[in-house]
Amino acid sequence: MTDNNDGEDAYMQMLNNPMINPPHSTKPQMTKESKLKPASFPIVQEARDLLTSAAKNIYLESESDEPFEWINTKTTKTTLPTSIDELDDLDLLNGNEENHLEIKSYHEFLQDERYRPIKESLDKLKEKVDQESKVYLVGRNSITVLILTIVHHEQEHAIVGLKSLLYLFDTYVSADVGLIGLAVMGQNLILNMNDHGFVVCAYNRTTSKVDHFLENEAKGTKVVGAHSVEEFCSKLKRPRKIILLVKAGSAVDNFIEQLLPHLEQGDIVIDGGNSHFPDSIRRCKELEDKGILFVGSGVSGGEEGARYGPSLMPGGNPKAWEHIKPIFQAIAAKAPDGAPCCDWVGESGAGHYVKMVHNGIEYGDMQLITEVYHIMKEVLHLTEDEMADVFETWNKGDLDSFLIEITRDILRYKDQDGKALVEKIRDTAGQKGTGKWTGIDSLDRGIPVTLIGEAVYARCLSSLKDERVRASKILKGPTQGQFTGDKKKLLDALGQALYASKIVSYAQGFMLMRQAGADYGWNLNFAGIALMWRGGCIIRSVFLGKIKDAFTNNPRLENLLFDPFFQEATAKAQDAWRQVIATAVQAGIPTPALSTALNFYDGLRHEKLPANLIQAQRDYFGAHTYELLDNPGTYIHTNWTGKGGSVSASSYNA
Repeated sequence: MTDNNDGEDAYMQMLNNPMINPPHSTKPQMTKESKLKPASFPIVQEARDLLTSAAKNIYLESESDEPFEWINTKTTKTTLPTSIDELDDLDLLNGNEENHLEIKSYHEFLQDERYRPIKESLDKLKEKVDQESKVYLVGRNSITVLILTIVHHEQEHAIVGLKSLLYLFDTYVSADVGLIGLAVMGQNLILNMNDHGFVVCAYNRTTSKVDHFLENEAKGTKVVGAHSVEEFCSKLKRPRKIILLVKAGSAVDNFIEQLLPHLEQGDIVIDGGNSHFPDSIRRCKELEDKGILFVGSGVSGGEEGARYGPSLMPGGNPKAWEHIKPIFQAIAAKAPDGAPCCDWVGESGAGHYVKMVHNGIEYGDMQLITEVYHIMKEVLHLTEDEMADVFETWNKGDLDSFLIEITRDILRYKDQDGKALVEKIRDTAGQKGTGKWTGIDSLDRGIPVTLIGEAVYARCLSSLKDERVRASKILKGPTQGQFTGDKKKLLDALGQALYASKIVSYAQGFMLMRQAGADYGWNLNFAGIALMWRGGCIIRSVFLGKIKDAFTNNPRLENLLFDPFFQEATAKAQDAWRQVIATAVQAGIPTPALSTALNFYDGLRHEKLPANLIQAQRDYFGAHTYELLDNPGTYIHTNWTGKGGSVSASSYNA
């Protein structure tokens, strides 16, 4: 807070600004030597800085066409409160007029459409105050509070410079970033940004949520609120940085449409929801044509990650990165070496594409863990506590990860009756669709992301609960008895199979991102992506450090399995891997993810696959032609029956 002299100087400079108080022939401008002097009270630096940046936006004439004047009132205290605690101490709502600043000509203020958001705020408080002395809280942040007292005895009280007072103490142009969407993720991300020193403006379509948030979770913070899109945009520093955390789809487009009339060239709109990447590609292009910078950012880590450090995957218009980088890298999770789990991913829809693949890998990781749990339970007949002990041991080695850690905790959690809660949960797994998106995209690009696909199908099968109940009574399983082998050896094999399958899952995910990067012209930094996933997100693990090392050592690495470390790891694990699959097959335990991982590994390592027979079949029934091993590039059709023609197919492609 500055001293009073600085405050008076700043105030006089503002009052004499022709954009605020135009000179009139019948009224001289105010000076320090004038008979009527400005009230002496401290001015905070933040408010003083606003004087020059937004003075041109404030102009309000009185009915008499005279400029409003700031003069001493009869009040004994003219220092405005600077915190909510001080406001409470003043007890203003109980009519303590000693501390009031008084104004008249209030109707001019109400008639000006520019101040409609403030008027709406005042209207909400009317019922709380006395008819003879109405006190209104106009706006606040952690720095300033503006109180207006409206009194009806106009002849006894001089005019206060209303527009100057509003301008000096409102908080409408102060937020570093704005966020729309006050569900738990939005609230936690706001509090995270606040913790790192950023002033955030919060808005929600249901505006009562804004008030509730400010009065509860955000109480005592620097967070400010807004009750309309117009007010929200007016409170943001330029270029505006607006984060949308709303439901993916039409809600994002609707909010963008509402924002556009209030935005300027160079402003930034960030979609932090689970949007499908084609939507982000479209939005990036549409907003670029309007001069607005669009960013589609993956946000991973759930509610806790949003609050204390998520993994952030921003992509879109690269011009936006320099403006949002300080905020994003400050609030992001940090890797063990202190590096932020956030970097620029790439152009257009790259951010949401990488987040989509991240979510697909998450599906795969969860399915792999579930299959291992199933074998432990049905083949080895371990108790939940025994299984938890195994996962705890694994979490101290190569499998150290968030999902292994929470699996341990889930298995140990007991219901009120002392029994494991997990065994009471209905065995139907839901999904939001991002895993499905990954599977569909992999099919469109011709990349065999088999493990993620099987993980999605496993959830689909789990949802057929009633059908499975009926099937369990009529479909026969293997006749083999209980497992009689070495339990310890099988547990060790399970850990190795899980690790090797995990390598395959990530290898497939990075294959897909490489192909998408080539298709869209994105220059994806795979080492950087692995780093982004090392902390804050659901798939965070020590394992990702090895992936980062692989792509750092060879940025052009064709396949993760070709890296020397992963070559050795899969070679070392493959015998145990095969043992686990064989044991599960003999016991009738489904292992779609573990099995497809091994099948992919075996398929990739075969120089020659039986696809030659498929191509011959295609040529037989559809004349689709084939190439010979010793003459690639030349396409041949054979009349296999001697009855058909010799013309090859050009359109039908089965």
